[in-house]
Amino acid sequence: MTGTLVVAGLLFEAFLLLVLILATMLEESRLRRFLEAATDPERAKEAAKKLGGPQRSIATELAESVRVRTTLDEALVKALVRAANEPWAPPVVLQAVLHILTVSVALLPLVLALVQTAEGVANGFGALAGRPGPARYLAGPRLLEGPFEALHAAAGGTAALLVGLAVVWAVGWWLRRPQVREARFVRALLELSTRIRPGTPALVGARLAELVAPERTLARPAAAVLVWVLATTVSWGILQLTAEVRAANHHPPRYHVWPEDRLNPLGVGADLVLPRQRGGVPFEDRALPTVTVGPAQLTVQGQALTPLGQGSAFPPPELRLPESFKGKGGVTIVGHAAVSASDAVIPTLRWLHARAGAEQFHLILQRDLGYATAQADLRLELPKEPPAQAGVTVQVNADELVVGPARLPSARSTWRREAAEAIRGLRHVDDRTRPDAPLLVRVGPGVSYERLVEALGALDDSCDTAEDCGLPGLGLRFVLSPAAPSP
Repeated sequence: MTGTLVVAGLLFEAFLLLVLILATMLEESRLRRFLEAATDPERAKEAAKKLGGPQRSIATELAESVRVRTTLDEALVKALVRAANEPWAPPVVLQAVLHILTVSVALLPLVLALVQTAEGVANGFGALAGRPGPARYLAGPRLLEGPFEALHAAAGGTAALLVGLAVVWAVGWWLRRPQVREARFVRALLELSTRIRPGTPALVGARLAELVAPERTLARPAAAVLVWVLATTVSWGILQLTAEVRAANHHPPRYHVWPEDRLNPLGVGADLVLPRQRGGVPFEDRALPTVTVGPAQLTVQGQALTPLGQGSAFPPPELRLPESFKGKGGVTIVGHAAVSASDAVIPTLRWLHARAGAEQFHLILQRDLGYATAQADLRLELPKEPPAQAGVTVQVNADELVVGPARLPSARSTWRREAAEAIRGLRHVDDRTRPDAPLLVRVGPGVSYERLVEALGALDDSCDTAEDCGLPGLGLRFVLSPAAPSP
C-alpha cells in the first residue's frame, strides 16, 4: 500500500513538473509568434488574442494602438504600466488548493503508515497481555518489527516525495513565478518596439528604469540570512536535546525492571562467592529454609552440619537434619561457585529430598544488571515421580552442554547463543505463555556448581545481547533427573 502511494505521488509530481515546463514553453512560443507578426498590425492583433492571462488584453490593446498609428512611445508606456499593475499570480484560493494538494500527496504515505503502526502496536499489546514479563520482551520486538519496518519504508517514501516536491516548487519558482512572467512579457514588449521601428531611439532611460527595473534593497537577503540562522539554531538545539537518545541507540538495551526491594534479599558471607551468571528470576519467598553449600562446610539454617570433602560419600549416611527444618515448601540453595555440583550440590539436593521431602529448590546466583547487582533464582525440581510429560533432556558436562540433539562445546564462543536458540526452537517459548513440559537435567562428573548454574542460566536467559540486559529469565522448569548422574 505504501509503495503504491509513493509511486502514485511521484507520478503526480512528474505530471506537475511536465505541466510547468509545457506551460512555459507554450507561453514563450505564443510570445514569439506575436513578435514575428509585429510588422503586420492585423496579424499581431490575431497573435495577441492567442496569448493567455493578462498578456492577452495588454498585447491586444498595444496592437490596436499600433494599427491606428498611435504614438509608439505612449502605447508602449501604457502597456508597461498595465503589465506592472496586473496580478500575474494565480488566485489565492487556487494557490492554497494546489499547495494543500501537493503537500497532502507527499505526506499521505507517512500519515497512513503512522495510523497502521499505531494499530499494529495496539494489536501487539493485546497479543502480549497474557504473557509473563520475559516472554513479553521476547515476543514484543518480533510483533512490532513489521509495523515499524513499514513506518521506516513510508518515511523513506515520504522523504523522496518531499524531494520531488521541492524540485517541482523550485522549477515553478524559476519558470512561473509572477516576476518572471512579467519580465518575460516586458522583454517581449521592448523587443516589439524595435521590430516595429528599427533604429528608433529607446524610451527615456529614467522613465523606463522607473517602470521596469526591480527594486534593489537588502531586505530579502537579510530575511534569508535571518531564516538560515534561526533554522540552524533550532536544528542544533534539537540535536543537542536528542544526543543522549541517539547515543543510547548505539548500545545494547538495558531494562530497569528488576524490583528494587528484591535486588539482594539474602545475606551472604564474605567467604562465599555466588556464581555470577545470567538467567533466573527475582527471588520472592524469603521465608524458605536456606541451605548453604560453602567452600568448607554444609550449613542448614545457619547451623554447620559437616565439613565438605570428608568421607567417601556426601552427605555422610549418619548426617541428620535439624528437627525444625521444613523442606516441603521449597529450599533455598546458596552455593559457592567453586564447589562441585556433581559431588556436593546434587547429592545435597537428593539428600534433602530423601530426608525432608523437598521437591522445589531455588538456586541463587549473582547477576550484573549494569546499573546494579542482583540475586536471581533458578528453580530446580526433584519430584518423587518422573514427569508425566516428556520434555527436552539437558546434559551438563564439564566441557559441553547437550540440549536435545545439539551438542555445544563450552570452548565455542557462541555456545550461549546457540543454547538459547536451541531451547527456544525446541520449546517455542517465544510463542507460548508458559511452556508446561519441563527440562530434564542430568549432571555429568567433574561439573562445578558455577558450570551448572552457567548452563542452566544460558537456557533460561531472555537477553539476546552479549551483555546482561537486565530482564528476568524465562522461568523455565528444570527437573533433576531421578537417575544418578550420567557420565
